[in-house]
Amino acid sequence: MIRKVTIPLALLFCSVIGVFAADEKSPDTTGETPARGPISVLKRTWGSTVDGIGSAGKFLVNSVTGVFSGNSKPSRASKLSVSINLPSTSISLAKDRQIAAVLVLSNLGKRTQVLAFPSTKRVEAVLRDNSGKILARAFEDRQFTDEEGVITINPGESLEFECGIPSRDLSAGSTYTLEASIVNQEGLITRKPISVLP
Repeated sequence: MIRKVTIPLALLFCSVIGVFAADEKSPDTTGETPARGPISVLKRTWGSTVDGIGSAGKFLVNSVTGVFSGNSKPSRASKLSVSINLPSTSISLAKDRQIAAVLVLSNLGKRTQVLAFPSTKRVEAVLRDNSGKILARAFEDRQFTDEEGVITINPGESLEFECGIPSRDLSAGSTYTLEASIVNQEGLITRKPISVLP
């Protein structure tokens, strides 16, 4: 939407009178002889008014850009915290068919936080090898819909999400990285190493 800027007639009249007065009283300091007469005064008045509007417009654009672009400081990520709870930092392939991880989302701030989601999926959890390749993923057999939803978390409150990750593709004697995050929420991600025993 384009917003038109109008200059009130009274404001323009006052500006002309002010310039007339300044033109009569202020000495020239540039070494040049300024043009006299009402037409010259009107030209200088109009130029000053347009320059002022242009400066105000630039300030407004810069202010709006700072609010809606990435220049503003993130607040949600600093007030919300995620962590992973595990029964142990190592698993046994002979006993554990999956890694029983719990992702904990905590509100460390003083205000209620509302998180929006594009689907019914709330958490993502994967297991990566040393090269970063994903070997296993939580919720492989669960289907999610595109139904949008929200989560409300109060100050001092924590929410827990259970994430069972299959261990069938892991190798004994290796170390992997469990990576878990809140879906569609930038910065709400955490990682923890896991050792695999025979």
